Amino acid sequence: LVAATLLALTACAKPKAERMVAKGGRDPITDMEVASRLQRLPASYQEVVRTADGQKEFMDSIVRERLVLQKARELGVDKRPEVKERMARARKLLERRLEDTLNEVLITETLREIRKSDIGVTDAEVSAFYDQHPERYSNPVETRASHILVGTEAEAQGALTRLRAGTKFDVLAREVSKDPTTAPKGGDLSYYKPGDLVSDFEQAAASLKPGQVSGVVKTQFGYHVIRVTGRRPAKSRALKEVEADVRQHLEREKFDRWLAKARIAIPVTIDEAAVKQATQGALAAPPAGGTGAHP
Repeated sequence: LVAATLLALTACAKPKAERMVAKGGRDPITDMEVASRLQRLPASYQEVVRTADGQKEFMDSIVRERLVLQKARELGVDKRPEVKERMARARKLLERRLEDTLNEVLITETLREIRKSDIGVTDAEVSAFYDQHPERYSNPVETRASHILVGTEAEAQGALTRLRAGTKFDVLAREVSKDPTTAPKGGDLSYYKPGDLVSDFEQAAASLKPGQVSGVVKTQFGYHVIRVTGRRPAKSRALKEVEADVRQHLEREKFDRWLAKARIAIPVTIDEAAVKQATQGALAAPPAGGTGAHP
């Protein structure tokens, strides 16, 4: 399978000739090798290699490896039985990874075909689903509230008494609230959506109109006095704004149904005990990567 797929891929385009960019020992270092190594690096390090100093450090690391490899040949390290065994295991792992990569190419192309023939979603389907599920594609009601948080019910009742006597809410919040984040702002929590705060708080605030003050509200954080200062109504998002999300959702549903049918046509069995043993063994094994030629 690997050989056949490689032949199919190489038949599509003429390989680009490699160009030597450096030499360490007897073997050249080519531009293709540099590109391959760069692509395997984390994105953050790739940015470093864009600089002149980064390029020098990167090439120095490759040259160091080549010099160590030349010494390995002189010492006959690659002829030692235990080393040959480790190299054989590494080669087998690389062949498996190559096959996985080639399979990914086949999977990607097949999914493109399936999307056209089996899981494609029409504009009419997108529009119908959007119309039938308005709650999924609307911004919920947003509430703005301020609160005074204290440690006991008696303290909360005292705060209510002072508010009813004419003390301004924001002034009292700065004075007595134990919420270190909102107290300096007069208790202001800004706007929040359902689910952003604890449910007892949200339920109490939901019963208030803007400008109204609650009674004492107990939550896991202590005792609150709440004042609602604003409310934004729910607002539907335009179809154009959510079209990609709707299409993706419908494609996923169709693909799940396609997979269910495929599982019936091609029975799948999984040996969970064998999977557990294989995963634990793989995770316990030392990494297969190199050392970067550091001593």
